[in-house]
Amino acid sequence: MGNSTKKRVIRGWTGWMTLCLAFSGAGAAVDANAAGAESRDSKGFRSTLVDSESPNVSPDSGYRSELERIWLMPGASLDARGQGIRRRALALGASNLDSPARALIADMGDEGFLARRQWAVTLAPDLPLAHGAVGSAYWREGEYGKALRHYNESFLSIPRHLEASVWLVGSLLMILAGVLICGSLAFILIEGFLGFARAAHDLGDLISDRMPSFARAALVFSALGVPLLLGEGLLGVGLIFLVMGVMYGGTLDRTVLALAGMGLVVGLYPCLEGSGKLLMSLNADPVASASLALIRGSETPQQLALLLEAERDNDSLVDRTLAVRARRRGADEEAARRFREILGRDSTDQFALTILGNMAFEAGDTEAAIAAYERGRRSGGESAELMFDLSQAYAKVFRMGDGEFAMARAQQINGSAVAEFIGLDDSNFVADPPFPIAPIRSRMIAAASGRPLADAVLKVLAPGRLGEEPRFLAGGLALAFLVGLLAQGRFEHASRCLRCGRRICARCDGEIWSSDLCGACHHLFYKPEETDPMLREARIEVLQARENRLEKTGVIASILLPGVAGMRAQRPDLAFASLLLFMAALLFVVWQEGVVPDPLAVGAGGTFALGVAAVLVSVVYLGVLFSSLISWRRR
Repeated sequence: MGNSTKKRVIRGWTGWMTLCLAFSGAGAAVDANAAGAESRDSKGFRSTLVDSESPNVSPDSGYRSELERIWLMPGASLDARGQGIRRRALALGASNLDSPARALIADMGDEGFLARRQWAVTLAPDLPLAHGAVGSAYWREGEYGKALRHYNESFLSIPRHLEASVWLVGSLLMILAGVLICGSLAFILIEGFLGFARAAHDLGDLISDRMPSFARAALVFSALGVPLLLGEGLLGVGLIFLVMGVMYGGTLDRTVLALAGMGLVVGLYPCLEGSGKLLMSLNADPVASASLALIRGSETPQQLALLLEAERDNDSLVDRTLAVRARRRGADEEAARRFREILGRDSTDQFALTILGNMAFEAGDTEAAIAAYERGRRSGGESAELMFDLSQAYAKVFRMGDGEFAMARAQQINGSAVAEFIGLDDSNFVADPPFPIAPIRSRMIAAASGRPLADAVLKVLAPGRLGEEPRFLAGGLALAFLVGLLAQGRFEHASRCLRCGRRICARCDGEIWSSDLCGACHHLFYKPEETDPMLREARIEVLQARENRLEKTGVIASILLPGVAGMRAQRPDLAFASLLLFMAALLFVVWQEGVVPDPLAVGAGGTFALGVAAVLVSVVYLGVLFSSLISWRRR
């Protein structure tokens, strides 16, 4: 992903974050991987597929592989091309052919609409986009049960596909980062705001007990402006609110504030950096990207040139990729030479041993094939392809017992793949192992960095010293928490009467009955004999009207604003949970198609997964809201 694209991704996320902190907004991002994939797959669709009965492709034939020649066979029907390409693809270890599958999905003609998508699933069973396309086709025809099954399979196939899994996990981490950052910061601000009036009164008393209320409020606002003047941004202001929340909150409030502080650090660093690392990974290592494109059959001339140039660096991934390319082009001598060179560096490479064994089997040298298979079995363990190939070779030399044992082991390892091999009903068929994707994934992720995304967000939230390193933020939060604890027991705090809302202050009133009830209300409710009956009745009516008004307002606010119900019930834990769940539901809806565009891999499966997550989180949020309202009623 280029620098300009990174900047667009970062600007989109940070722009949404700024608005989200004000409880509105949406994110936008652009992923160059999707654009690159679209240009390769939705136009040319020159993929890699093969027919075992066809002669090898000559280097000057104009085709990049036997598979491509079959797919572009003039005059052949879709079924003929599909069967031929699937058969040869299995033989060459290319069991997932994304490019032709995408070509079939992109064809929107009405004739054979469902059949084309079914073939897309056959050619690329691990491509979520293909299963989602079949689901859409069934939905279009009114077969909703089959549609839902394919939508479900689209979601389940995401972990098996590199681009799709990176996209989904990166999006989920970004959503988690947004939930922790926005939810935690919002809770800290709410807790501090609830103590704002009391803090203004107490801070003013430290200077002069005659200071008017507006001056006291201005004094606290001045304190809130200090972090902004120092360049610490919104997180710096949050530290002041954290101090007030710890000072005026109870034990449960302080516990939840500590959790919110930890959530803020985790969201800003591990989650945000991890998400950025994944979302930037597909093009972070050009060699790994070129290798993946070649394995998918959609490499560009520039990517092929890059691989040929990188061959001089003795890169094991490049060596294996070019060996597979030679094998798929039908250049057997070049392929054998390359695989032997790989074995010269690692004599236990099961991938190379299996393919060399297959080449010997196809050449009629069954004994050499068995020797290669057995060597691969001893060095790298058993795989479904290796054991199937070994059973085919044993059958050729009439070692039926050994062949049956090898076939049974192959079926135990991967029964569905072996069933497809057996269904070809060809005693001369052997299958190359699929290209290992794990090294490509590891290199891509290792080359990517999520720090630029975290730095961009921190530049908005904490542009100063506070956002430079995780330890500075964690230290600032811990210091603010400690200051709040130390100040909490240093002097008598002001409070408010639960009945009438009047401020209660031991310094101003001289005496107080409790921190929850002012002197006037104490006499009104607990010493009625000392008050005039008519005045008492009038006063109670006023207080009752106030209570009814506050109750209605509170119910409306509890439903409309997340966290209000929990705070009214004096359950900050429920309030914090409500904020987190609300933010999660909001982000799942805003980013229902992913944080960045789908790299032509996920399709309906990703939207289905994120949509289901949004529904589940919303249900849990409503449950927490209901629990908060019940807790408030029981008080």
